[in-house]
Amino acid sequence: QAFAELCQQCLDEEELYARSGIQPPRQKRNRWALYRRRRRQAFSDAALNFVKQHPESRLRLLSSEQLRFLMLLQHLVSEDTSDFFRQEEDRKHADIFEGVLTAAVNSQLVKDAHRSEWTVE
Repeated sequence: QAFAELCQQCLDEEELYARSGIQPPRQKRNRWALYRRRRRQAFSDAALNFVKQHPESRLRLLSSEQLRFLMLLQHLVSEDTSDFFRQEEDRKHADIFEGVLTAAVNSQLVKDAHRSEWTVE
């Protein structure tokens, strides 16, 4: 259901752009295409497998809201980080990658780092 909601959000957003006559950015069109491809079941399966393998999900029964949140979080983080490996014209977000020693640092990640909690395994 959560992935169906993402699909509907994309359809609604696409309709707004069409009605306004404004040309959507390439990243928006790439994102819309992602959810139109009927890959929602694959996304759901991958997210569910992630949750099943996460140790905290074995400690207690997760509510449907918690399960939905974790599945969407896994999917959205996966899609966001995958943009790093894509050519700029194929990205689904307008993130900028830059750096002093390498051009491989997501500038938004650096801006948000102070508000985040990180675990490295």
